[in-house]
Order: sequence, then structure tokens, then C-alpha cells
Amino acid sequence: MIYSDLMAALAIQAPLIPDTLSVIAGYGRLFDSNRTYDTTTTQVSDEFDAYFLALPVTVKGFKATPWASLAVAGRDAVYSYKNTADVPEIGNSFNNALFSAASAANMTASSGMGHWKHAQNPYFWAGGAFEVSALDPLRFSADVVYGQGAVNDTKAAKRQGWMVDFAAQYTGLAAMTPQVFAFWSTGEDGSTRNGSERLPYMRSQWGPGQSFLFECGQDLPRDTTTYTTPVGIYGFGASLANISFVEKLANRLTFIYVHGNNSPRAIREARLLNASYMTMGHDLSQNEYVTGLNFDTKYSLYESLDLILQTGWAHGQFQESVWGHRLVSQAQGNGNNTWLAAFGLVYKF
Repeated sequence: MIYSDLMAALAIQAPLIPDTLSVIAGYGRLFDSNRTYDTTTTQVSDEFDAYFLALPVTVKGFKATPWASLAVAGRDAVYSYKNTADVPEIGNSFNNALFSAASAANMTASSGMGHWKHAQNPYFWAGGAFEVSALDPLRFSADVVYGQGAVNDTKAAKRQGWMVDFAAQYTGLAAMTPQVFAFWSTGEDGSTRNGSERLPYMRSQWGPGQSFLFECGQDLPRDTTTYTTPVGIYGFGASLANISFVEKLANRLTFIYVHGNNSPRAIREARLLNASYMTMGHDLSQNEYVTGLNFDTKYSLYESLDLILQTGWAHGQFQESVWGHRLVSQAQGNGNNTWLAAFGLVYKF
């Protein structure tokens, strides 16, 4: 949920109680704007470093992984991509996902209500992942996470929020795996002057049932989702995963409903500060929703070569007083619908 990408890191894993409790601890440099030109390893204001700790616990029928991470974000680091041609799925993800609207709009300026007065700001996350298999073939899983950042800086620059999710699946069928899930996260209140109430995150790949609405590790990742943000929303859905009636052929059918949890006023104010901080369909107000349906197919032509077909449909309801007549009218002209059809090959070696 918080970060799903590659980074330079050092991690240590050690057993504390054999087959029951272990510890994972590490340090990673998420990125460094100056990169190879730094003469020392000292953390400076153009870098973003993270320290993490997890304590996986496993007993019969139950697994829990409490974890925490502390990051140091430098004020002078470049948190958004200027040229998104090569990575359109990332775009301004750091701008939107890590900061408040005010700090994203005026990150390195010498004045402004969202300006970071500190050269380096701490970000902190803590949470837990839980799995229950005691009732196998009925299995349950859940996550809870809290995060905060820049809370000791200017009031408008701070960001903090929660997110929880829950899922159940039945693994007793040979031909498919039925799944249901629900999720909730905090949204923006009616002001941008008190910071952001959404969970800060970096590069996320989260999405129940590999929904067409979220970037969540699809087999064909580029431009095959609507990129709805995973925070500031709540919703529920169901999926039929691992559908297989023919050898080497697998399918997945997923339906999801997402409703906004953000104040319309907050979105309007955020867009005045930074037009790209929130976008229609990506961020949802309390009066907006999006539904999505996708059917994905994978055929294993060879052991290392898969044929992939992804199809999807999404329908949204958007608020004109938030996004303006032009954008909402353009969406309504297509019935507020979005369609997806993507075909490709995946070769692993």
C-alpha cells in the first residue's frame, strides 16, 4: 500500500522463535536527486531515506505481521517527474500521494502557506497485516495502517491518515476462487489550511481483485487502469479468481464499487493551489462514485510465455461544482463510461 517499487536497500532477517517469530529490519534510499554526485552518504535535503521494521508471527491457522517505517524526506528532492512520457503511470504520484495540497504546490518556494520550513521532515507509518486460515478452506485477511508526515512543520504542510481493508475467500473449489472485500480510508476535510487528512503513500500497487480501477500489478501495467487513488475513498467488491475449466487457461472476473470520502470544498481549494494535485476520476468527493468491472484472461502458451487479454468497463458519477462544466460535460458525453481492451505477451526468463 505504501511503496511498491525497487530501491537500493540493506535488510536483515533473523529468526527469534523458530517457525513462529522473526524480525526483519532494514534501511533503504528511496531516491536521491543528486545521485552519484554526492561525496558522502550523509542524509541531506535532496534525498528520501527510509528505515523499516517488521515482526512476522506465525502460529497454526493465523499469521500477523506488525510493521513500522520511518522516512526522512528532504525539502530539495524532486518528488514529481517533469517528463512523464516514459513513465505515464507514475506522473505526479509523489506530488499527490506524499504531501498536502499546500506543500505540493509550494514545496521549495521561499514563502507560502504550505512551504516546508524544515530542510528535512520525518514521515512515519505503522500497521499490521493479518491472515486467518484456521477455518480453511475459508480464509480471511485484513490490513490496517496509519501514516503521518511533516507534522512538526507548517500546519498546512502536514499530512496524516488511516486505511483499513478486509477480504475473505473460499479456496475449496477446483475451478475458481470466490473472493469478497471491503476497504475504507480517511478523506480530506473542508480545509487545506490544516494539512491533509489522507494517508501519505509513495508508489502504491494496491487493488483488491486486481481491479481495473487501481494500479495493482496487472500483467499489462501501462495505461490499463483508471488510476483511481487508493486513499480518500471507501468501497467494496467481489471477484472470481483463478477460473479454470481448460488446461493452461485462467480467467478472473472482478466487480468493485468505490465512493469518495473527500470534502468537495477541499478538492476545489486543492485544485486552486495545484491543478494537478487532484484530478477527476482519480480523486473522488463525498458526492462521487465509480464502479468497475473487468474480465482478464491468461493462456500459458509455454512455460515462460503467456498470452494476456485484459478487458474492463468503468462508470462514474462526477460533481460539476468540483471539476467544472467542461470536464464533467466531456465525461457525460460518453455516458460517464470508460472501456478497456488490451492484449499482449509476457515472456519471463
